[in-house]
Amino acid sequence: MTRSAIALAILETLSEYKEAGRVKHPRQIVTKSCSRQFAYDVLERLGRPMDVSAIEYCNLTGLSGAGQEDELYYENTLSESGVKVPPGVTADLVNASGLGWFGTHTFLRWESPAGLSFFDAEVPQGVDSPFSLPFAKRLLRDATKKRFIGSLIKYSGVQPGIWPLRRFGGGNTFRRGGRPLPSRSNR
Repeated sequence: MTRSAIALAILETLSEYKEAGRVKHPRQIVTKSCSRQFAYDVLERLGRPMDVSAIEYCNLTGLSGAGQEDELYYENTLSESGVKVPPGVTADLVNASGLGWFGTHTFLRWESPAGLSFFDAEVPQGVDSPFSLPFAKRLLRDATKKRFIGSLIKYSGVQPGIWPLRRFGGGNTFRRGGRPLPSRSNR
């Protein structure tokens, strides 16, 4: 099996999906939750080779040697399985992203002589880490934002239960519950 053969099979399957009206853009494979079927269709087109498999992110979770997935990533398990983690991506960040939940996304893993490569509809040429696929990058970016906002709240002294006053059209000011505040002339 070669990288170009996998890319060609992905592009042909994607073209087939487009012609059938199932998707208009590769990203829809993920958003319409048909990544599992797409991966299996690509495997069929390739002739189900032994060195290419369809996996989900949850297949990379769990403790090394435990034999079961638990939705959590452990850095030692990832390194022992040969999965590269991009710089700046930690197990904590991946866990915060929700990537380990069952059924998030199915993609292809190729066990080449040069190491593991990962493919999906958005990256037919493949990448060297499952966390470099666009689907994972979007979730990791969102998890980074949530952690950053959480740290701002934690360190700025803003209390989550205290809500500021909101102004609406017409100059009315309302409390969170929707009750108008007394006007300045009535205070």
